[in-house]
Amino acid sequence: MSLAWIHLAYTRDPIHRWIPKWLFFTTRKGATMVIDTLWEVRYHHDKGLMNLAVGLGCTEFLDFDF
Repeated sequence: MSLAWIHLAYTRDPIHRWIPKWLFFTTRKGATMVIDTLWEVRYHHDKGLMNLAVGLGCTEFLDFDF
């Protein structure tokens, strides 16, 4: 994680050779970087949670449609 911060500070881009391509989030692709022991991009990994929030009417924190 610290390498990502250092690279971000110098280049305005957190990517370096040990991090997978960090995609911008869009509602269509839903790409999210999951930072754990291994870094990986997951697509719509929390879609079930977001659908639950919408079903419960908790949408004030969402700025996009489902």
